[in-house]
Amino acid sequence: MEIPHQTTACFILAALYSVYSYFAEYLKTVTGMDGKTVSLMLVLFGASGIVGNLHTAKFLSKNMVNTTMLYPIVFVGIYLLIFCLGGYFIPMIAIVLVWGAVFTGGLITSQTWLTSEAREAPEFANSLFVSFANLGVTLGTVLGGWFLSHMGAQQISWSGILFLLIAFFVY
Repeated sequence: MEIPHQTTACFILAALYSVYSYFAEYLKTVTGMDGKTVSLMLVLFGASGIVGNLHTAKFLSKNMVNTTMLYPIVFVGIYLLIFCLGGYFIPMIAIVLVWGAVFTGGLITSQTWLTSEAREAPEFANSLFVSFANLGVTLGTVLGGWFLSHMGAQQISWSGILFLLIAFFVY
């Protein structure tokens, strides 16, 4: 297994969590949702993730390389939608549904990709995934927090886009 695979997985997870970690704050500050609506959005996000897992598994079984290559590109599109339409209540509901489905797909995509690279040592590959995923979550929440505190909630999508671009180019 090559080092860039773990690095790419790390940056994909960083991209996911740099924005997701501040999801509730974004919905409250930018979209103008109250606490009950934000809670509902979190439930919708999670429920759409179940659907996303099923579809991602289907895509991975058909063509793992294309799925892993397209994933960062699709997620950049979602983050751009969040940035451009996040201030609008109704579009943000639709974006949350798509975002949740694609978000969970990143977890499966990264793990499948890494474990398939080391078929002779799947336990080791899985432990590497967990380690690099945890590093990605840490890096993502730190940079996302920096974006939030220095640039404001509206700009948080750019932290995710930055990590996705790095992941795409490291791949």
